[in-house]
Amino acid sequence: MIQMVHSVSYSIKNTPITDFDVTFEKADIIMERNNRFLAKEYNKALLPVMCSVLGGTINTFIDSAFVARRLDHHAR
Repeated sequence: MIQMVHSVSYSIKNTPITDFDVTFEKADIIMERNNRFLAKEYNKALLPVMCSVLGGTINTFIDSAFVARRLDHHAR
C-alpha cells in the first residue's frame, strides 16, 4: 500500500522535492516488486498450462480419429 509522506523539507540540486515526488518514488519501487512477482508467477505457470492445452488437443484429435474410423466402418 502506498503511504503519503506529509512533509519533506530537503532538496536536490535546488529542486524542491514535494510529497507527490516521494510518493511516486515509492510507487515505482512497489511496481518493480510487483512486476518481478508477476513475471515469476507467469513463468512458473506457463509450462503446466501449455502441457494441459496440448494434452487436451491430443485427446480431442485421438477421439475424433476413433469416431471417424467407427463411422467409416458403418458407412460401408
